[in-house]
Amino acid sequence: MAKRFRAWKSAFGLLCGGWLLASAALAGEVRPPIEEVLPPHFSWGTAAFSGVGNWPERMKKEHGIDWSFLYIYTFPNSHSDGYVTQRIRRCEKMGAIMVVTFYGLLQLGREQGFSGNESGVVNKIVRNEAAMKNYFEEVVYFLKLTNRARCPIIFHSEPDSWYFLQWQGTMETHDPSEVQVMVKSSGMPDVEDFPDNVVGFAKAHLHLRDKYAPRTYMGFHCKSGVGAWIPQQTVKYVKQIGLDEWDILISDGIGTMYSTKKSGWWDAWDERLQKRYLTWFGSITKATGRKFIHWQSVVGQSDYTLLPDYPSKERVSDYIKAGSVACLLDMRVPAGGTPDEDGHSDPNHGYTANPPADYPAQRTVAALVERLRRYYEKPIRWRDPGKVASRAARKPKERKPIILPDGTEIIIVGGFPVRRKRKAAPVADGETPAASSAESSGPKDEGPEAAPARRRPPKPKPPEPDESPKEPKEPPEVSRMFKEAESFFIDGDSDKAAELFRKIVAEHPGTPSATKAAEYLEIVE
Repeated sequence: MAKRFRAWKSAFGLLCGGWLLASAALAGEVRPPIEEVLPPHFSWGTAAFSGVGNWPERMKKEHGIDWSFLYIYTFPNSHSDGYVTQRIRRCEKMGAIMVVTFYGLLQLGREQGFSGNESGVVNKIVRNEAAMKNYFEEVVYFLKLTNRARCPIIFHSEPDSWYFLQWQGTMETHDPSEVQVMVKSSGMPDVEDFPDNVVGFAKAHLHLRDKYAPRTYMGFHCKSGVGAWIPQQTVKYVKQIGLDEWDILISDGIGTMYSTKKSGWWDAWDERLQKRYLTWFGSITKATGRKFIHWQSVVGQSDYTLLPDYPSKERVSDYIKAGSVACLLDMRVPAGGTPDEDGHSDPNHGYTANPPADYPAQRTVAALVERLRRYYEKPIRWRDPGKVASRAARKPKERKPIILPDGTEIIIVGGFPVRRKRKAAPVADGETPAASSAESSGPKDEGPEAAPARRRPPKPKPPEPDESPKEPKEPPEVSRMFKEAESFFIDGDSDKAAELFRKIVAEHPGTPSATKAAEYLEIVE
């Protein structure tokens, strides 16, 4: 019923001149660089669903915890306008930034009857034309909702799914253009100019944002994991996607810093794991020029790790140096419970065991509130107030202009929408405008005044012989040793992995495996 009502409402809006809404949204509205709207200090946020209620507002009033973000989950065909709008209004009153996390591929894939684990479902739906058309329609629906906000709002796209697409298709080449996603073939007119691959999928999101929600910031979800820990490989992948055109990077939690997530985690801090994580996301922020938000972070583990004894001891500064600006807590409240007494994070994240009563790593809500209260007495800045970190200079990429019914063009300059009147083609005597326009699209013979014929380019010189040393081939046993070391690394056994990597570098220098092993050693040592 809700879906049919939504379809009726959309059709009614078009019949009544719904284009006026899009035109009004674009008129004179600019989206400043996200660095201008982010707080100048490392900030905190929380979930705004699952029984949390007015807890964020109350903590701000009672303890001075200045929440800078609230976030929610949204799913196709599941959430009404009111669910999203009500949370947006709360952010407007609090002066906070709204993060709308959109899980579309997995939800629609299950509705379509695709079976398997999450990764399998996602990789099936992206190859289905009809399902992807529905997907893009849902993206447009939620983008339009975000564009109503009078507070900064981030559309957080597809947690996990971007990683699933990388994991399934590009673990050898790290080339997103090789992974099929039905974009152009979906039949959605708005995205017909983008190729059927992950690169086209990413650019289609930006185009839909530019057209339907130009005030909304786009958040790309990065995820570490199997094959994604090597910074050079991840950077290659995200740069080909075009992440320098997105506004912010978002990932799960603050990283795995402990050698266990079970009982005793508070005594299992591992400096090597911290270095690996900071190197990973720091490489991405440096390559893209984008800041990083740690989302859905575990209550207790995250605040204790970053603020073990603030202000005498903290790790926030290390995260800021790597490009981080905020941590958003995964606050959940069970049915019938209260945030103060029963607040916790999803148990699937781990770190659910409680330390001894006299241990500083308490994971209670009371301990969280006290840590954040002390932090906000003197928050740590990542930039000077009034000074915005400059983005790397780059030539803006051209995108297809949006044409409104009155002839106005909306072009994207430097990532922001700009209005301009279309220049009418000159009309000769006796011609209709349509005829002139049609003829002007092709070459014209202007008689003796025509431009001279283009000269044939000179024949290229034959390439110089390649005298560079050839990459040595490596024995099969070296490749097997590298795969074994990589398996240890993925399983978390850094010591065994490092031992084999060192052996490869020392005994087989110059081989492809030795080059990759040296990259791993930069992380594990």
